[in-house]
Amino acid sequence: MLKLETFVSAFIQDPELELEMRLGLKTNLESTVLPEDVLLPIYNLLMASAKENIFEFKSETFVDQFYEDSIRCRCVIGPPVKIKKTPVDKCVGICPQRDFAFHYYLKRETPQPDFIMEGRTSIHARIQKIWTFVYKERFAYVVKKVKSGKTREHAAAAKEYEYELELELLHNPAYLASQEESQIAISFIEKALDLCGRYNELKLIEKLTMIFPSSACSSSSSSGLVVASSSVGSSKKTIIVVKSEEDAEEAVLTEQPRKRGRKAKPNSKTAKITKPRRAQHQSEKKMKKETSLAL
Repeated sequence: MLKLETFVSAFIQDPELELEMRLGLKTNLESTVLPEDVLLPIYNLLMASAKENIFEFKSETFVDQFYEDSIRCRCVIGPPVKIKKTPVDKCVGICPQRDFAFHYYLKRETPQPDFIMEGRTSIHARIQKIWTFVYKERFAYVVKKVKSGKTREHAAAAKEYEYELELELLHNPAYLASQEESQIAISFIEKALDLCGRYNELKLIEKLTMIFPSSACSSSSSSGLVVASSSVGSSKKTIIVVKSEEDAEEAVLTEQPRKRGRKAKPNSKTAKITKPRRAQHQSEKKMKKETSLAL
């Protein structure tokens, strides 16, 4: 079983949990900050898709101030939103065909309405320009352009920006109740692989895979690597297979028909989803028209 599936199960049961994927590079697995030239094509693809009504889109600016004991105060309009944000667990996958790493985080967000900001000095502050692309009220792609410093004033004076991209699973009760945890986890993987670009230089759909280390399997699963495959050719199939580390380079993808609804129990080692890829090729062509992240 994928550890990500256990994340999904916990997320469904606890509304205070947040489950997100932060995109990074394989060259630095300690960071989820992206170079602007890496993030820009993804932003352009998302924006082109939003113009085709594939996503609901909004942009806003947040000022986040962080204090001791993991307290975050977010200032937008009106009173600050105060929460305690603490990590629960994480796992990391990589895409062998691309330069990307996928950092999945399960975090708890506990409201802290009685926290008093006055008289306290923040230990870190971030001014964030955020573009959010929501897919069917189930997932949200979040692009961030960030300036940071010790205080709000230091962040405002900073000259350098950092760029980040997150993919969040949303608390949509109807969606979460209609799917098996394994199906939601696979869909989460599929949405993440979408960010890599499905088409190669010849405009052909390329098979993409996400590989997790054995630590991303629960103790009840066989030790090895978990290989999740994207769409292949025109068949648009996604299969997940547990492989031994020795066989990871030659993973054989086994198909199994998808069963709908929570009553269906897919094989723990093999599952598949099928979903539309509407206008993706056109979107990837249109993204070249955008040249910068607008302020």
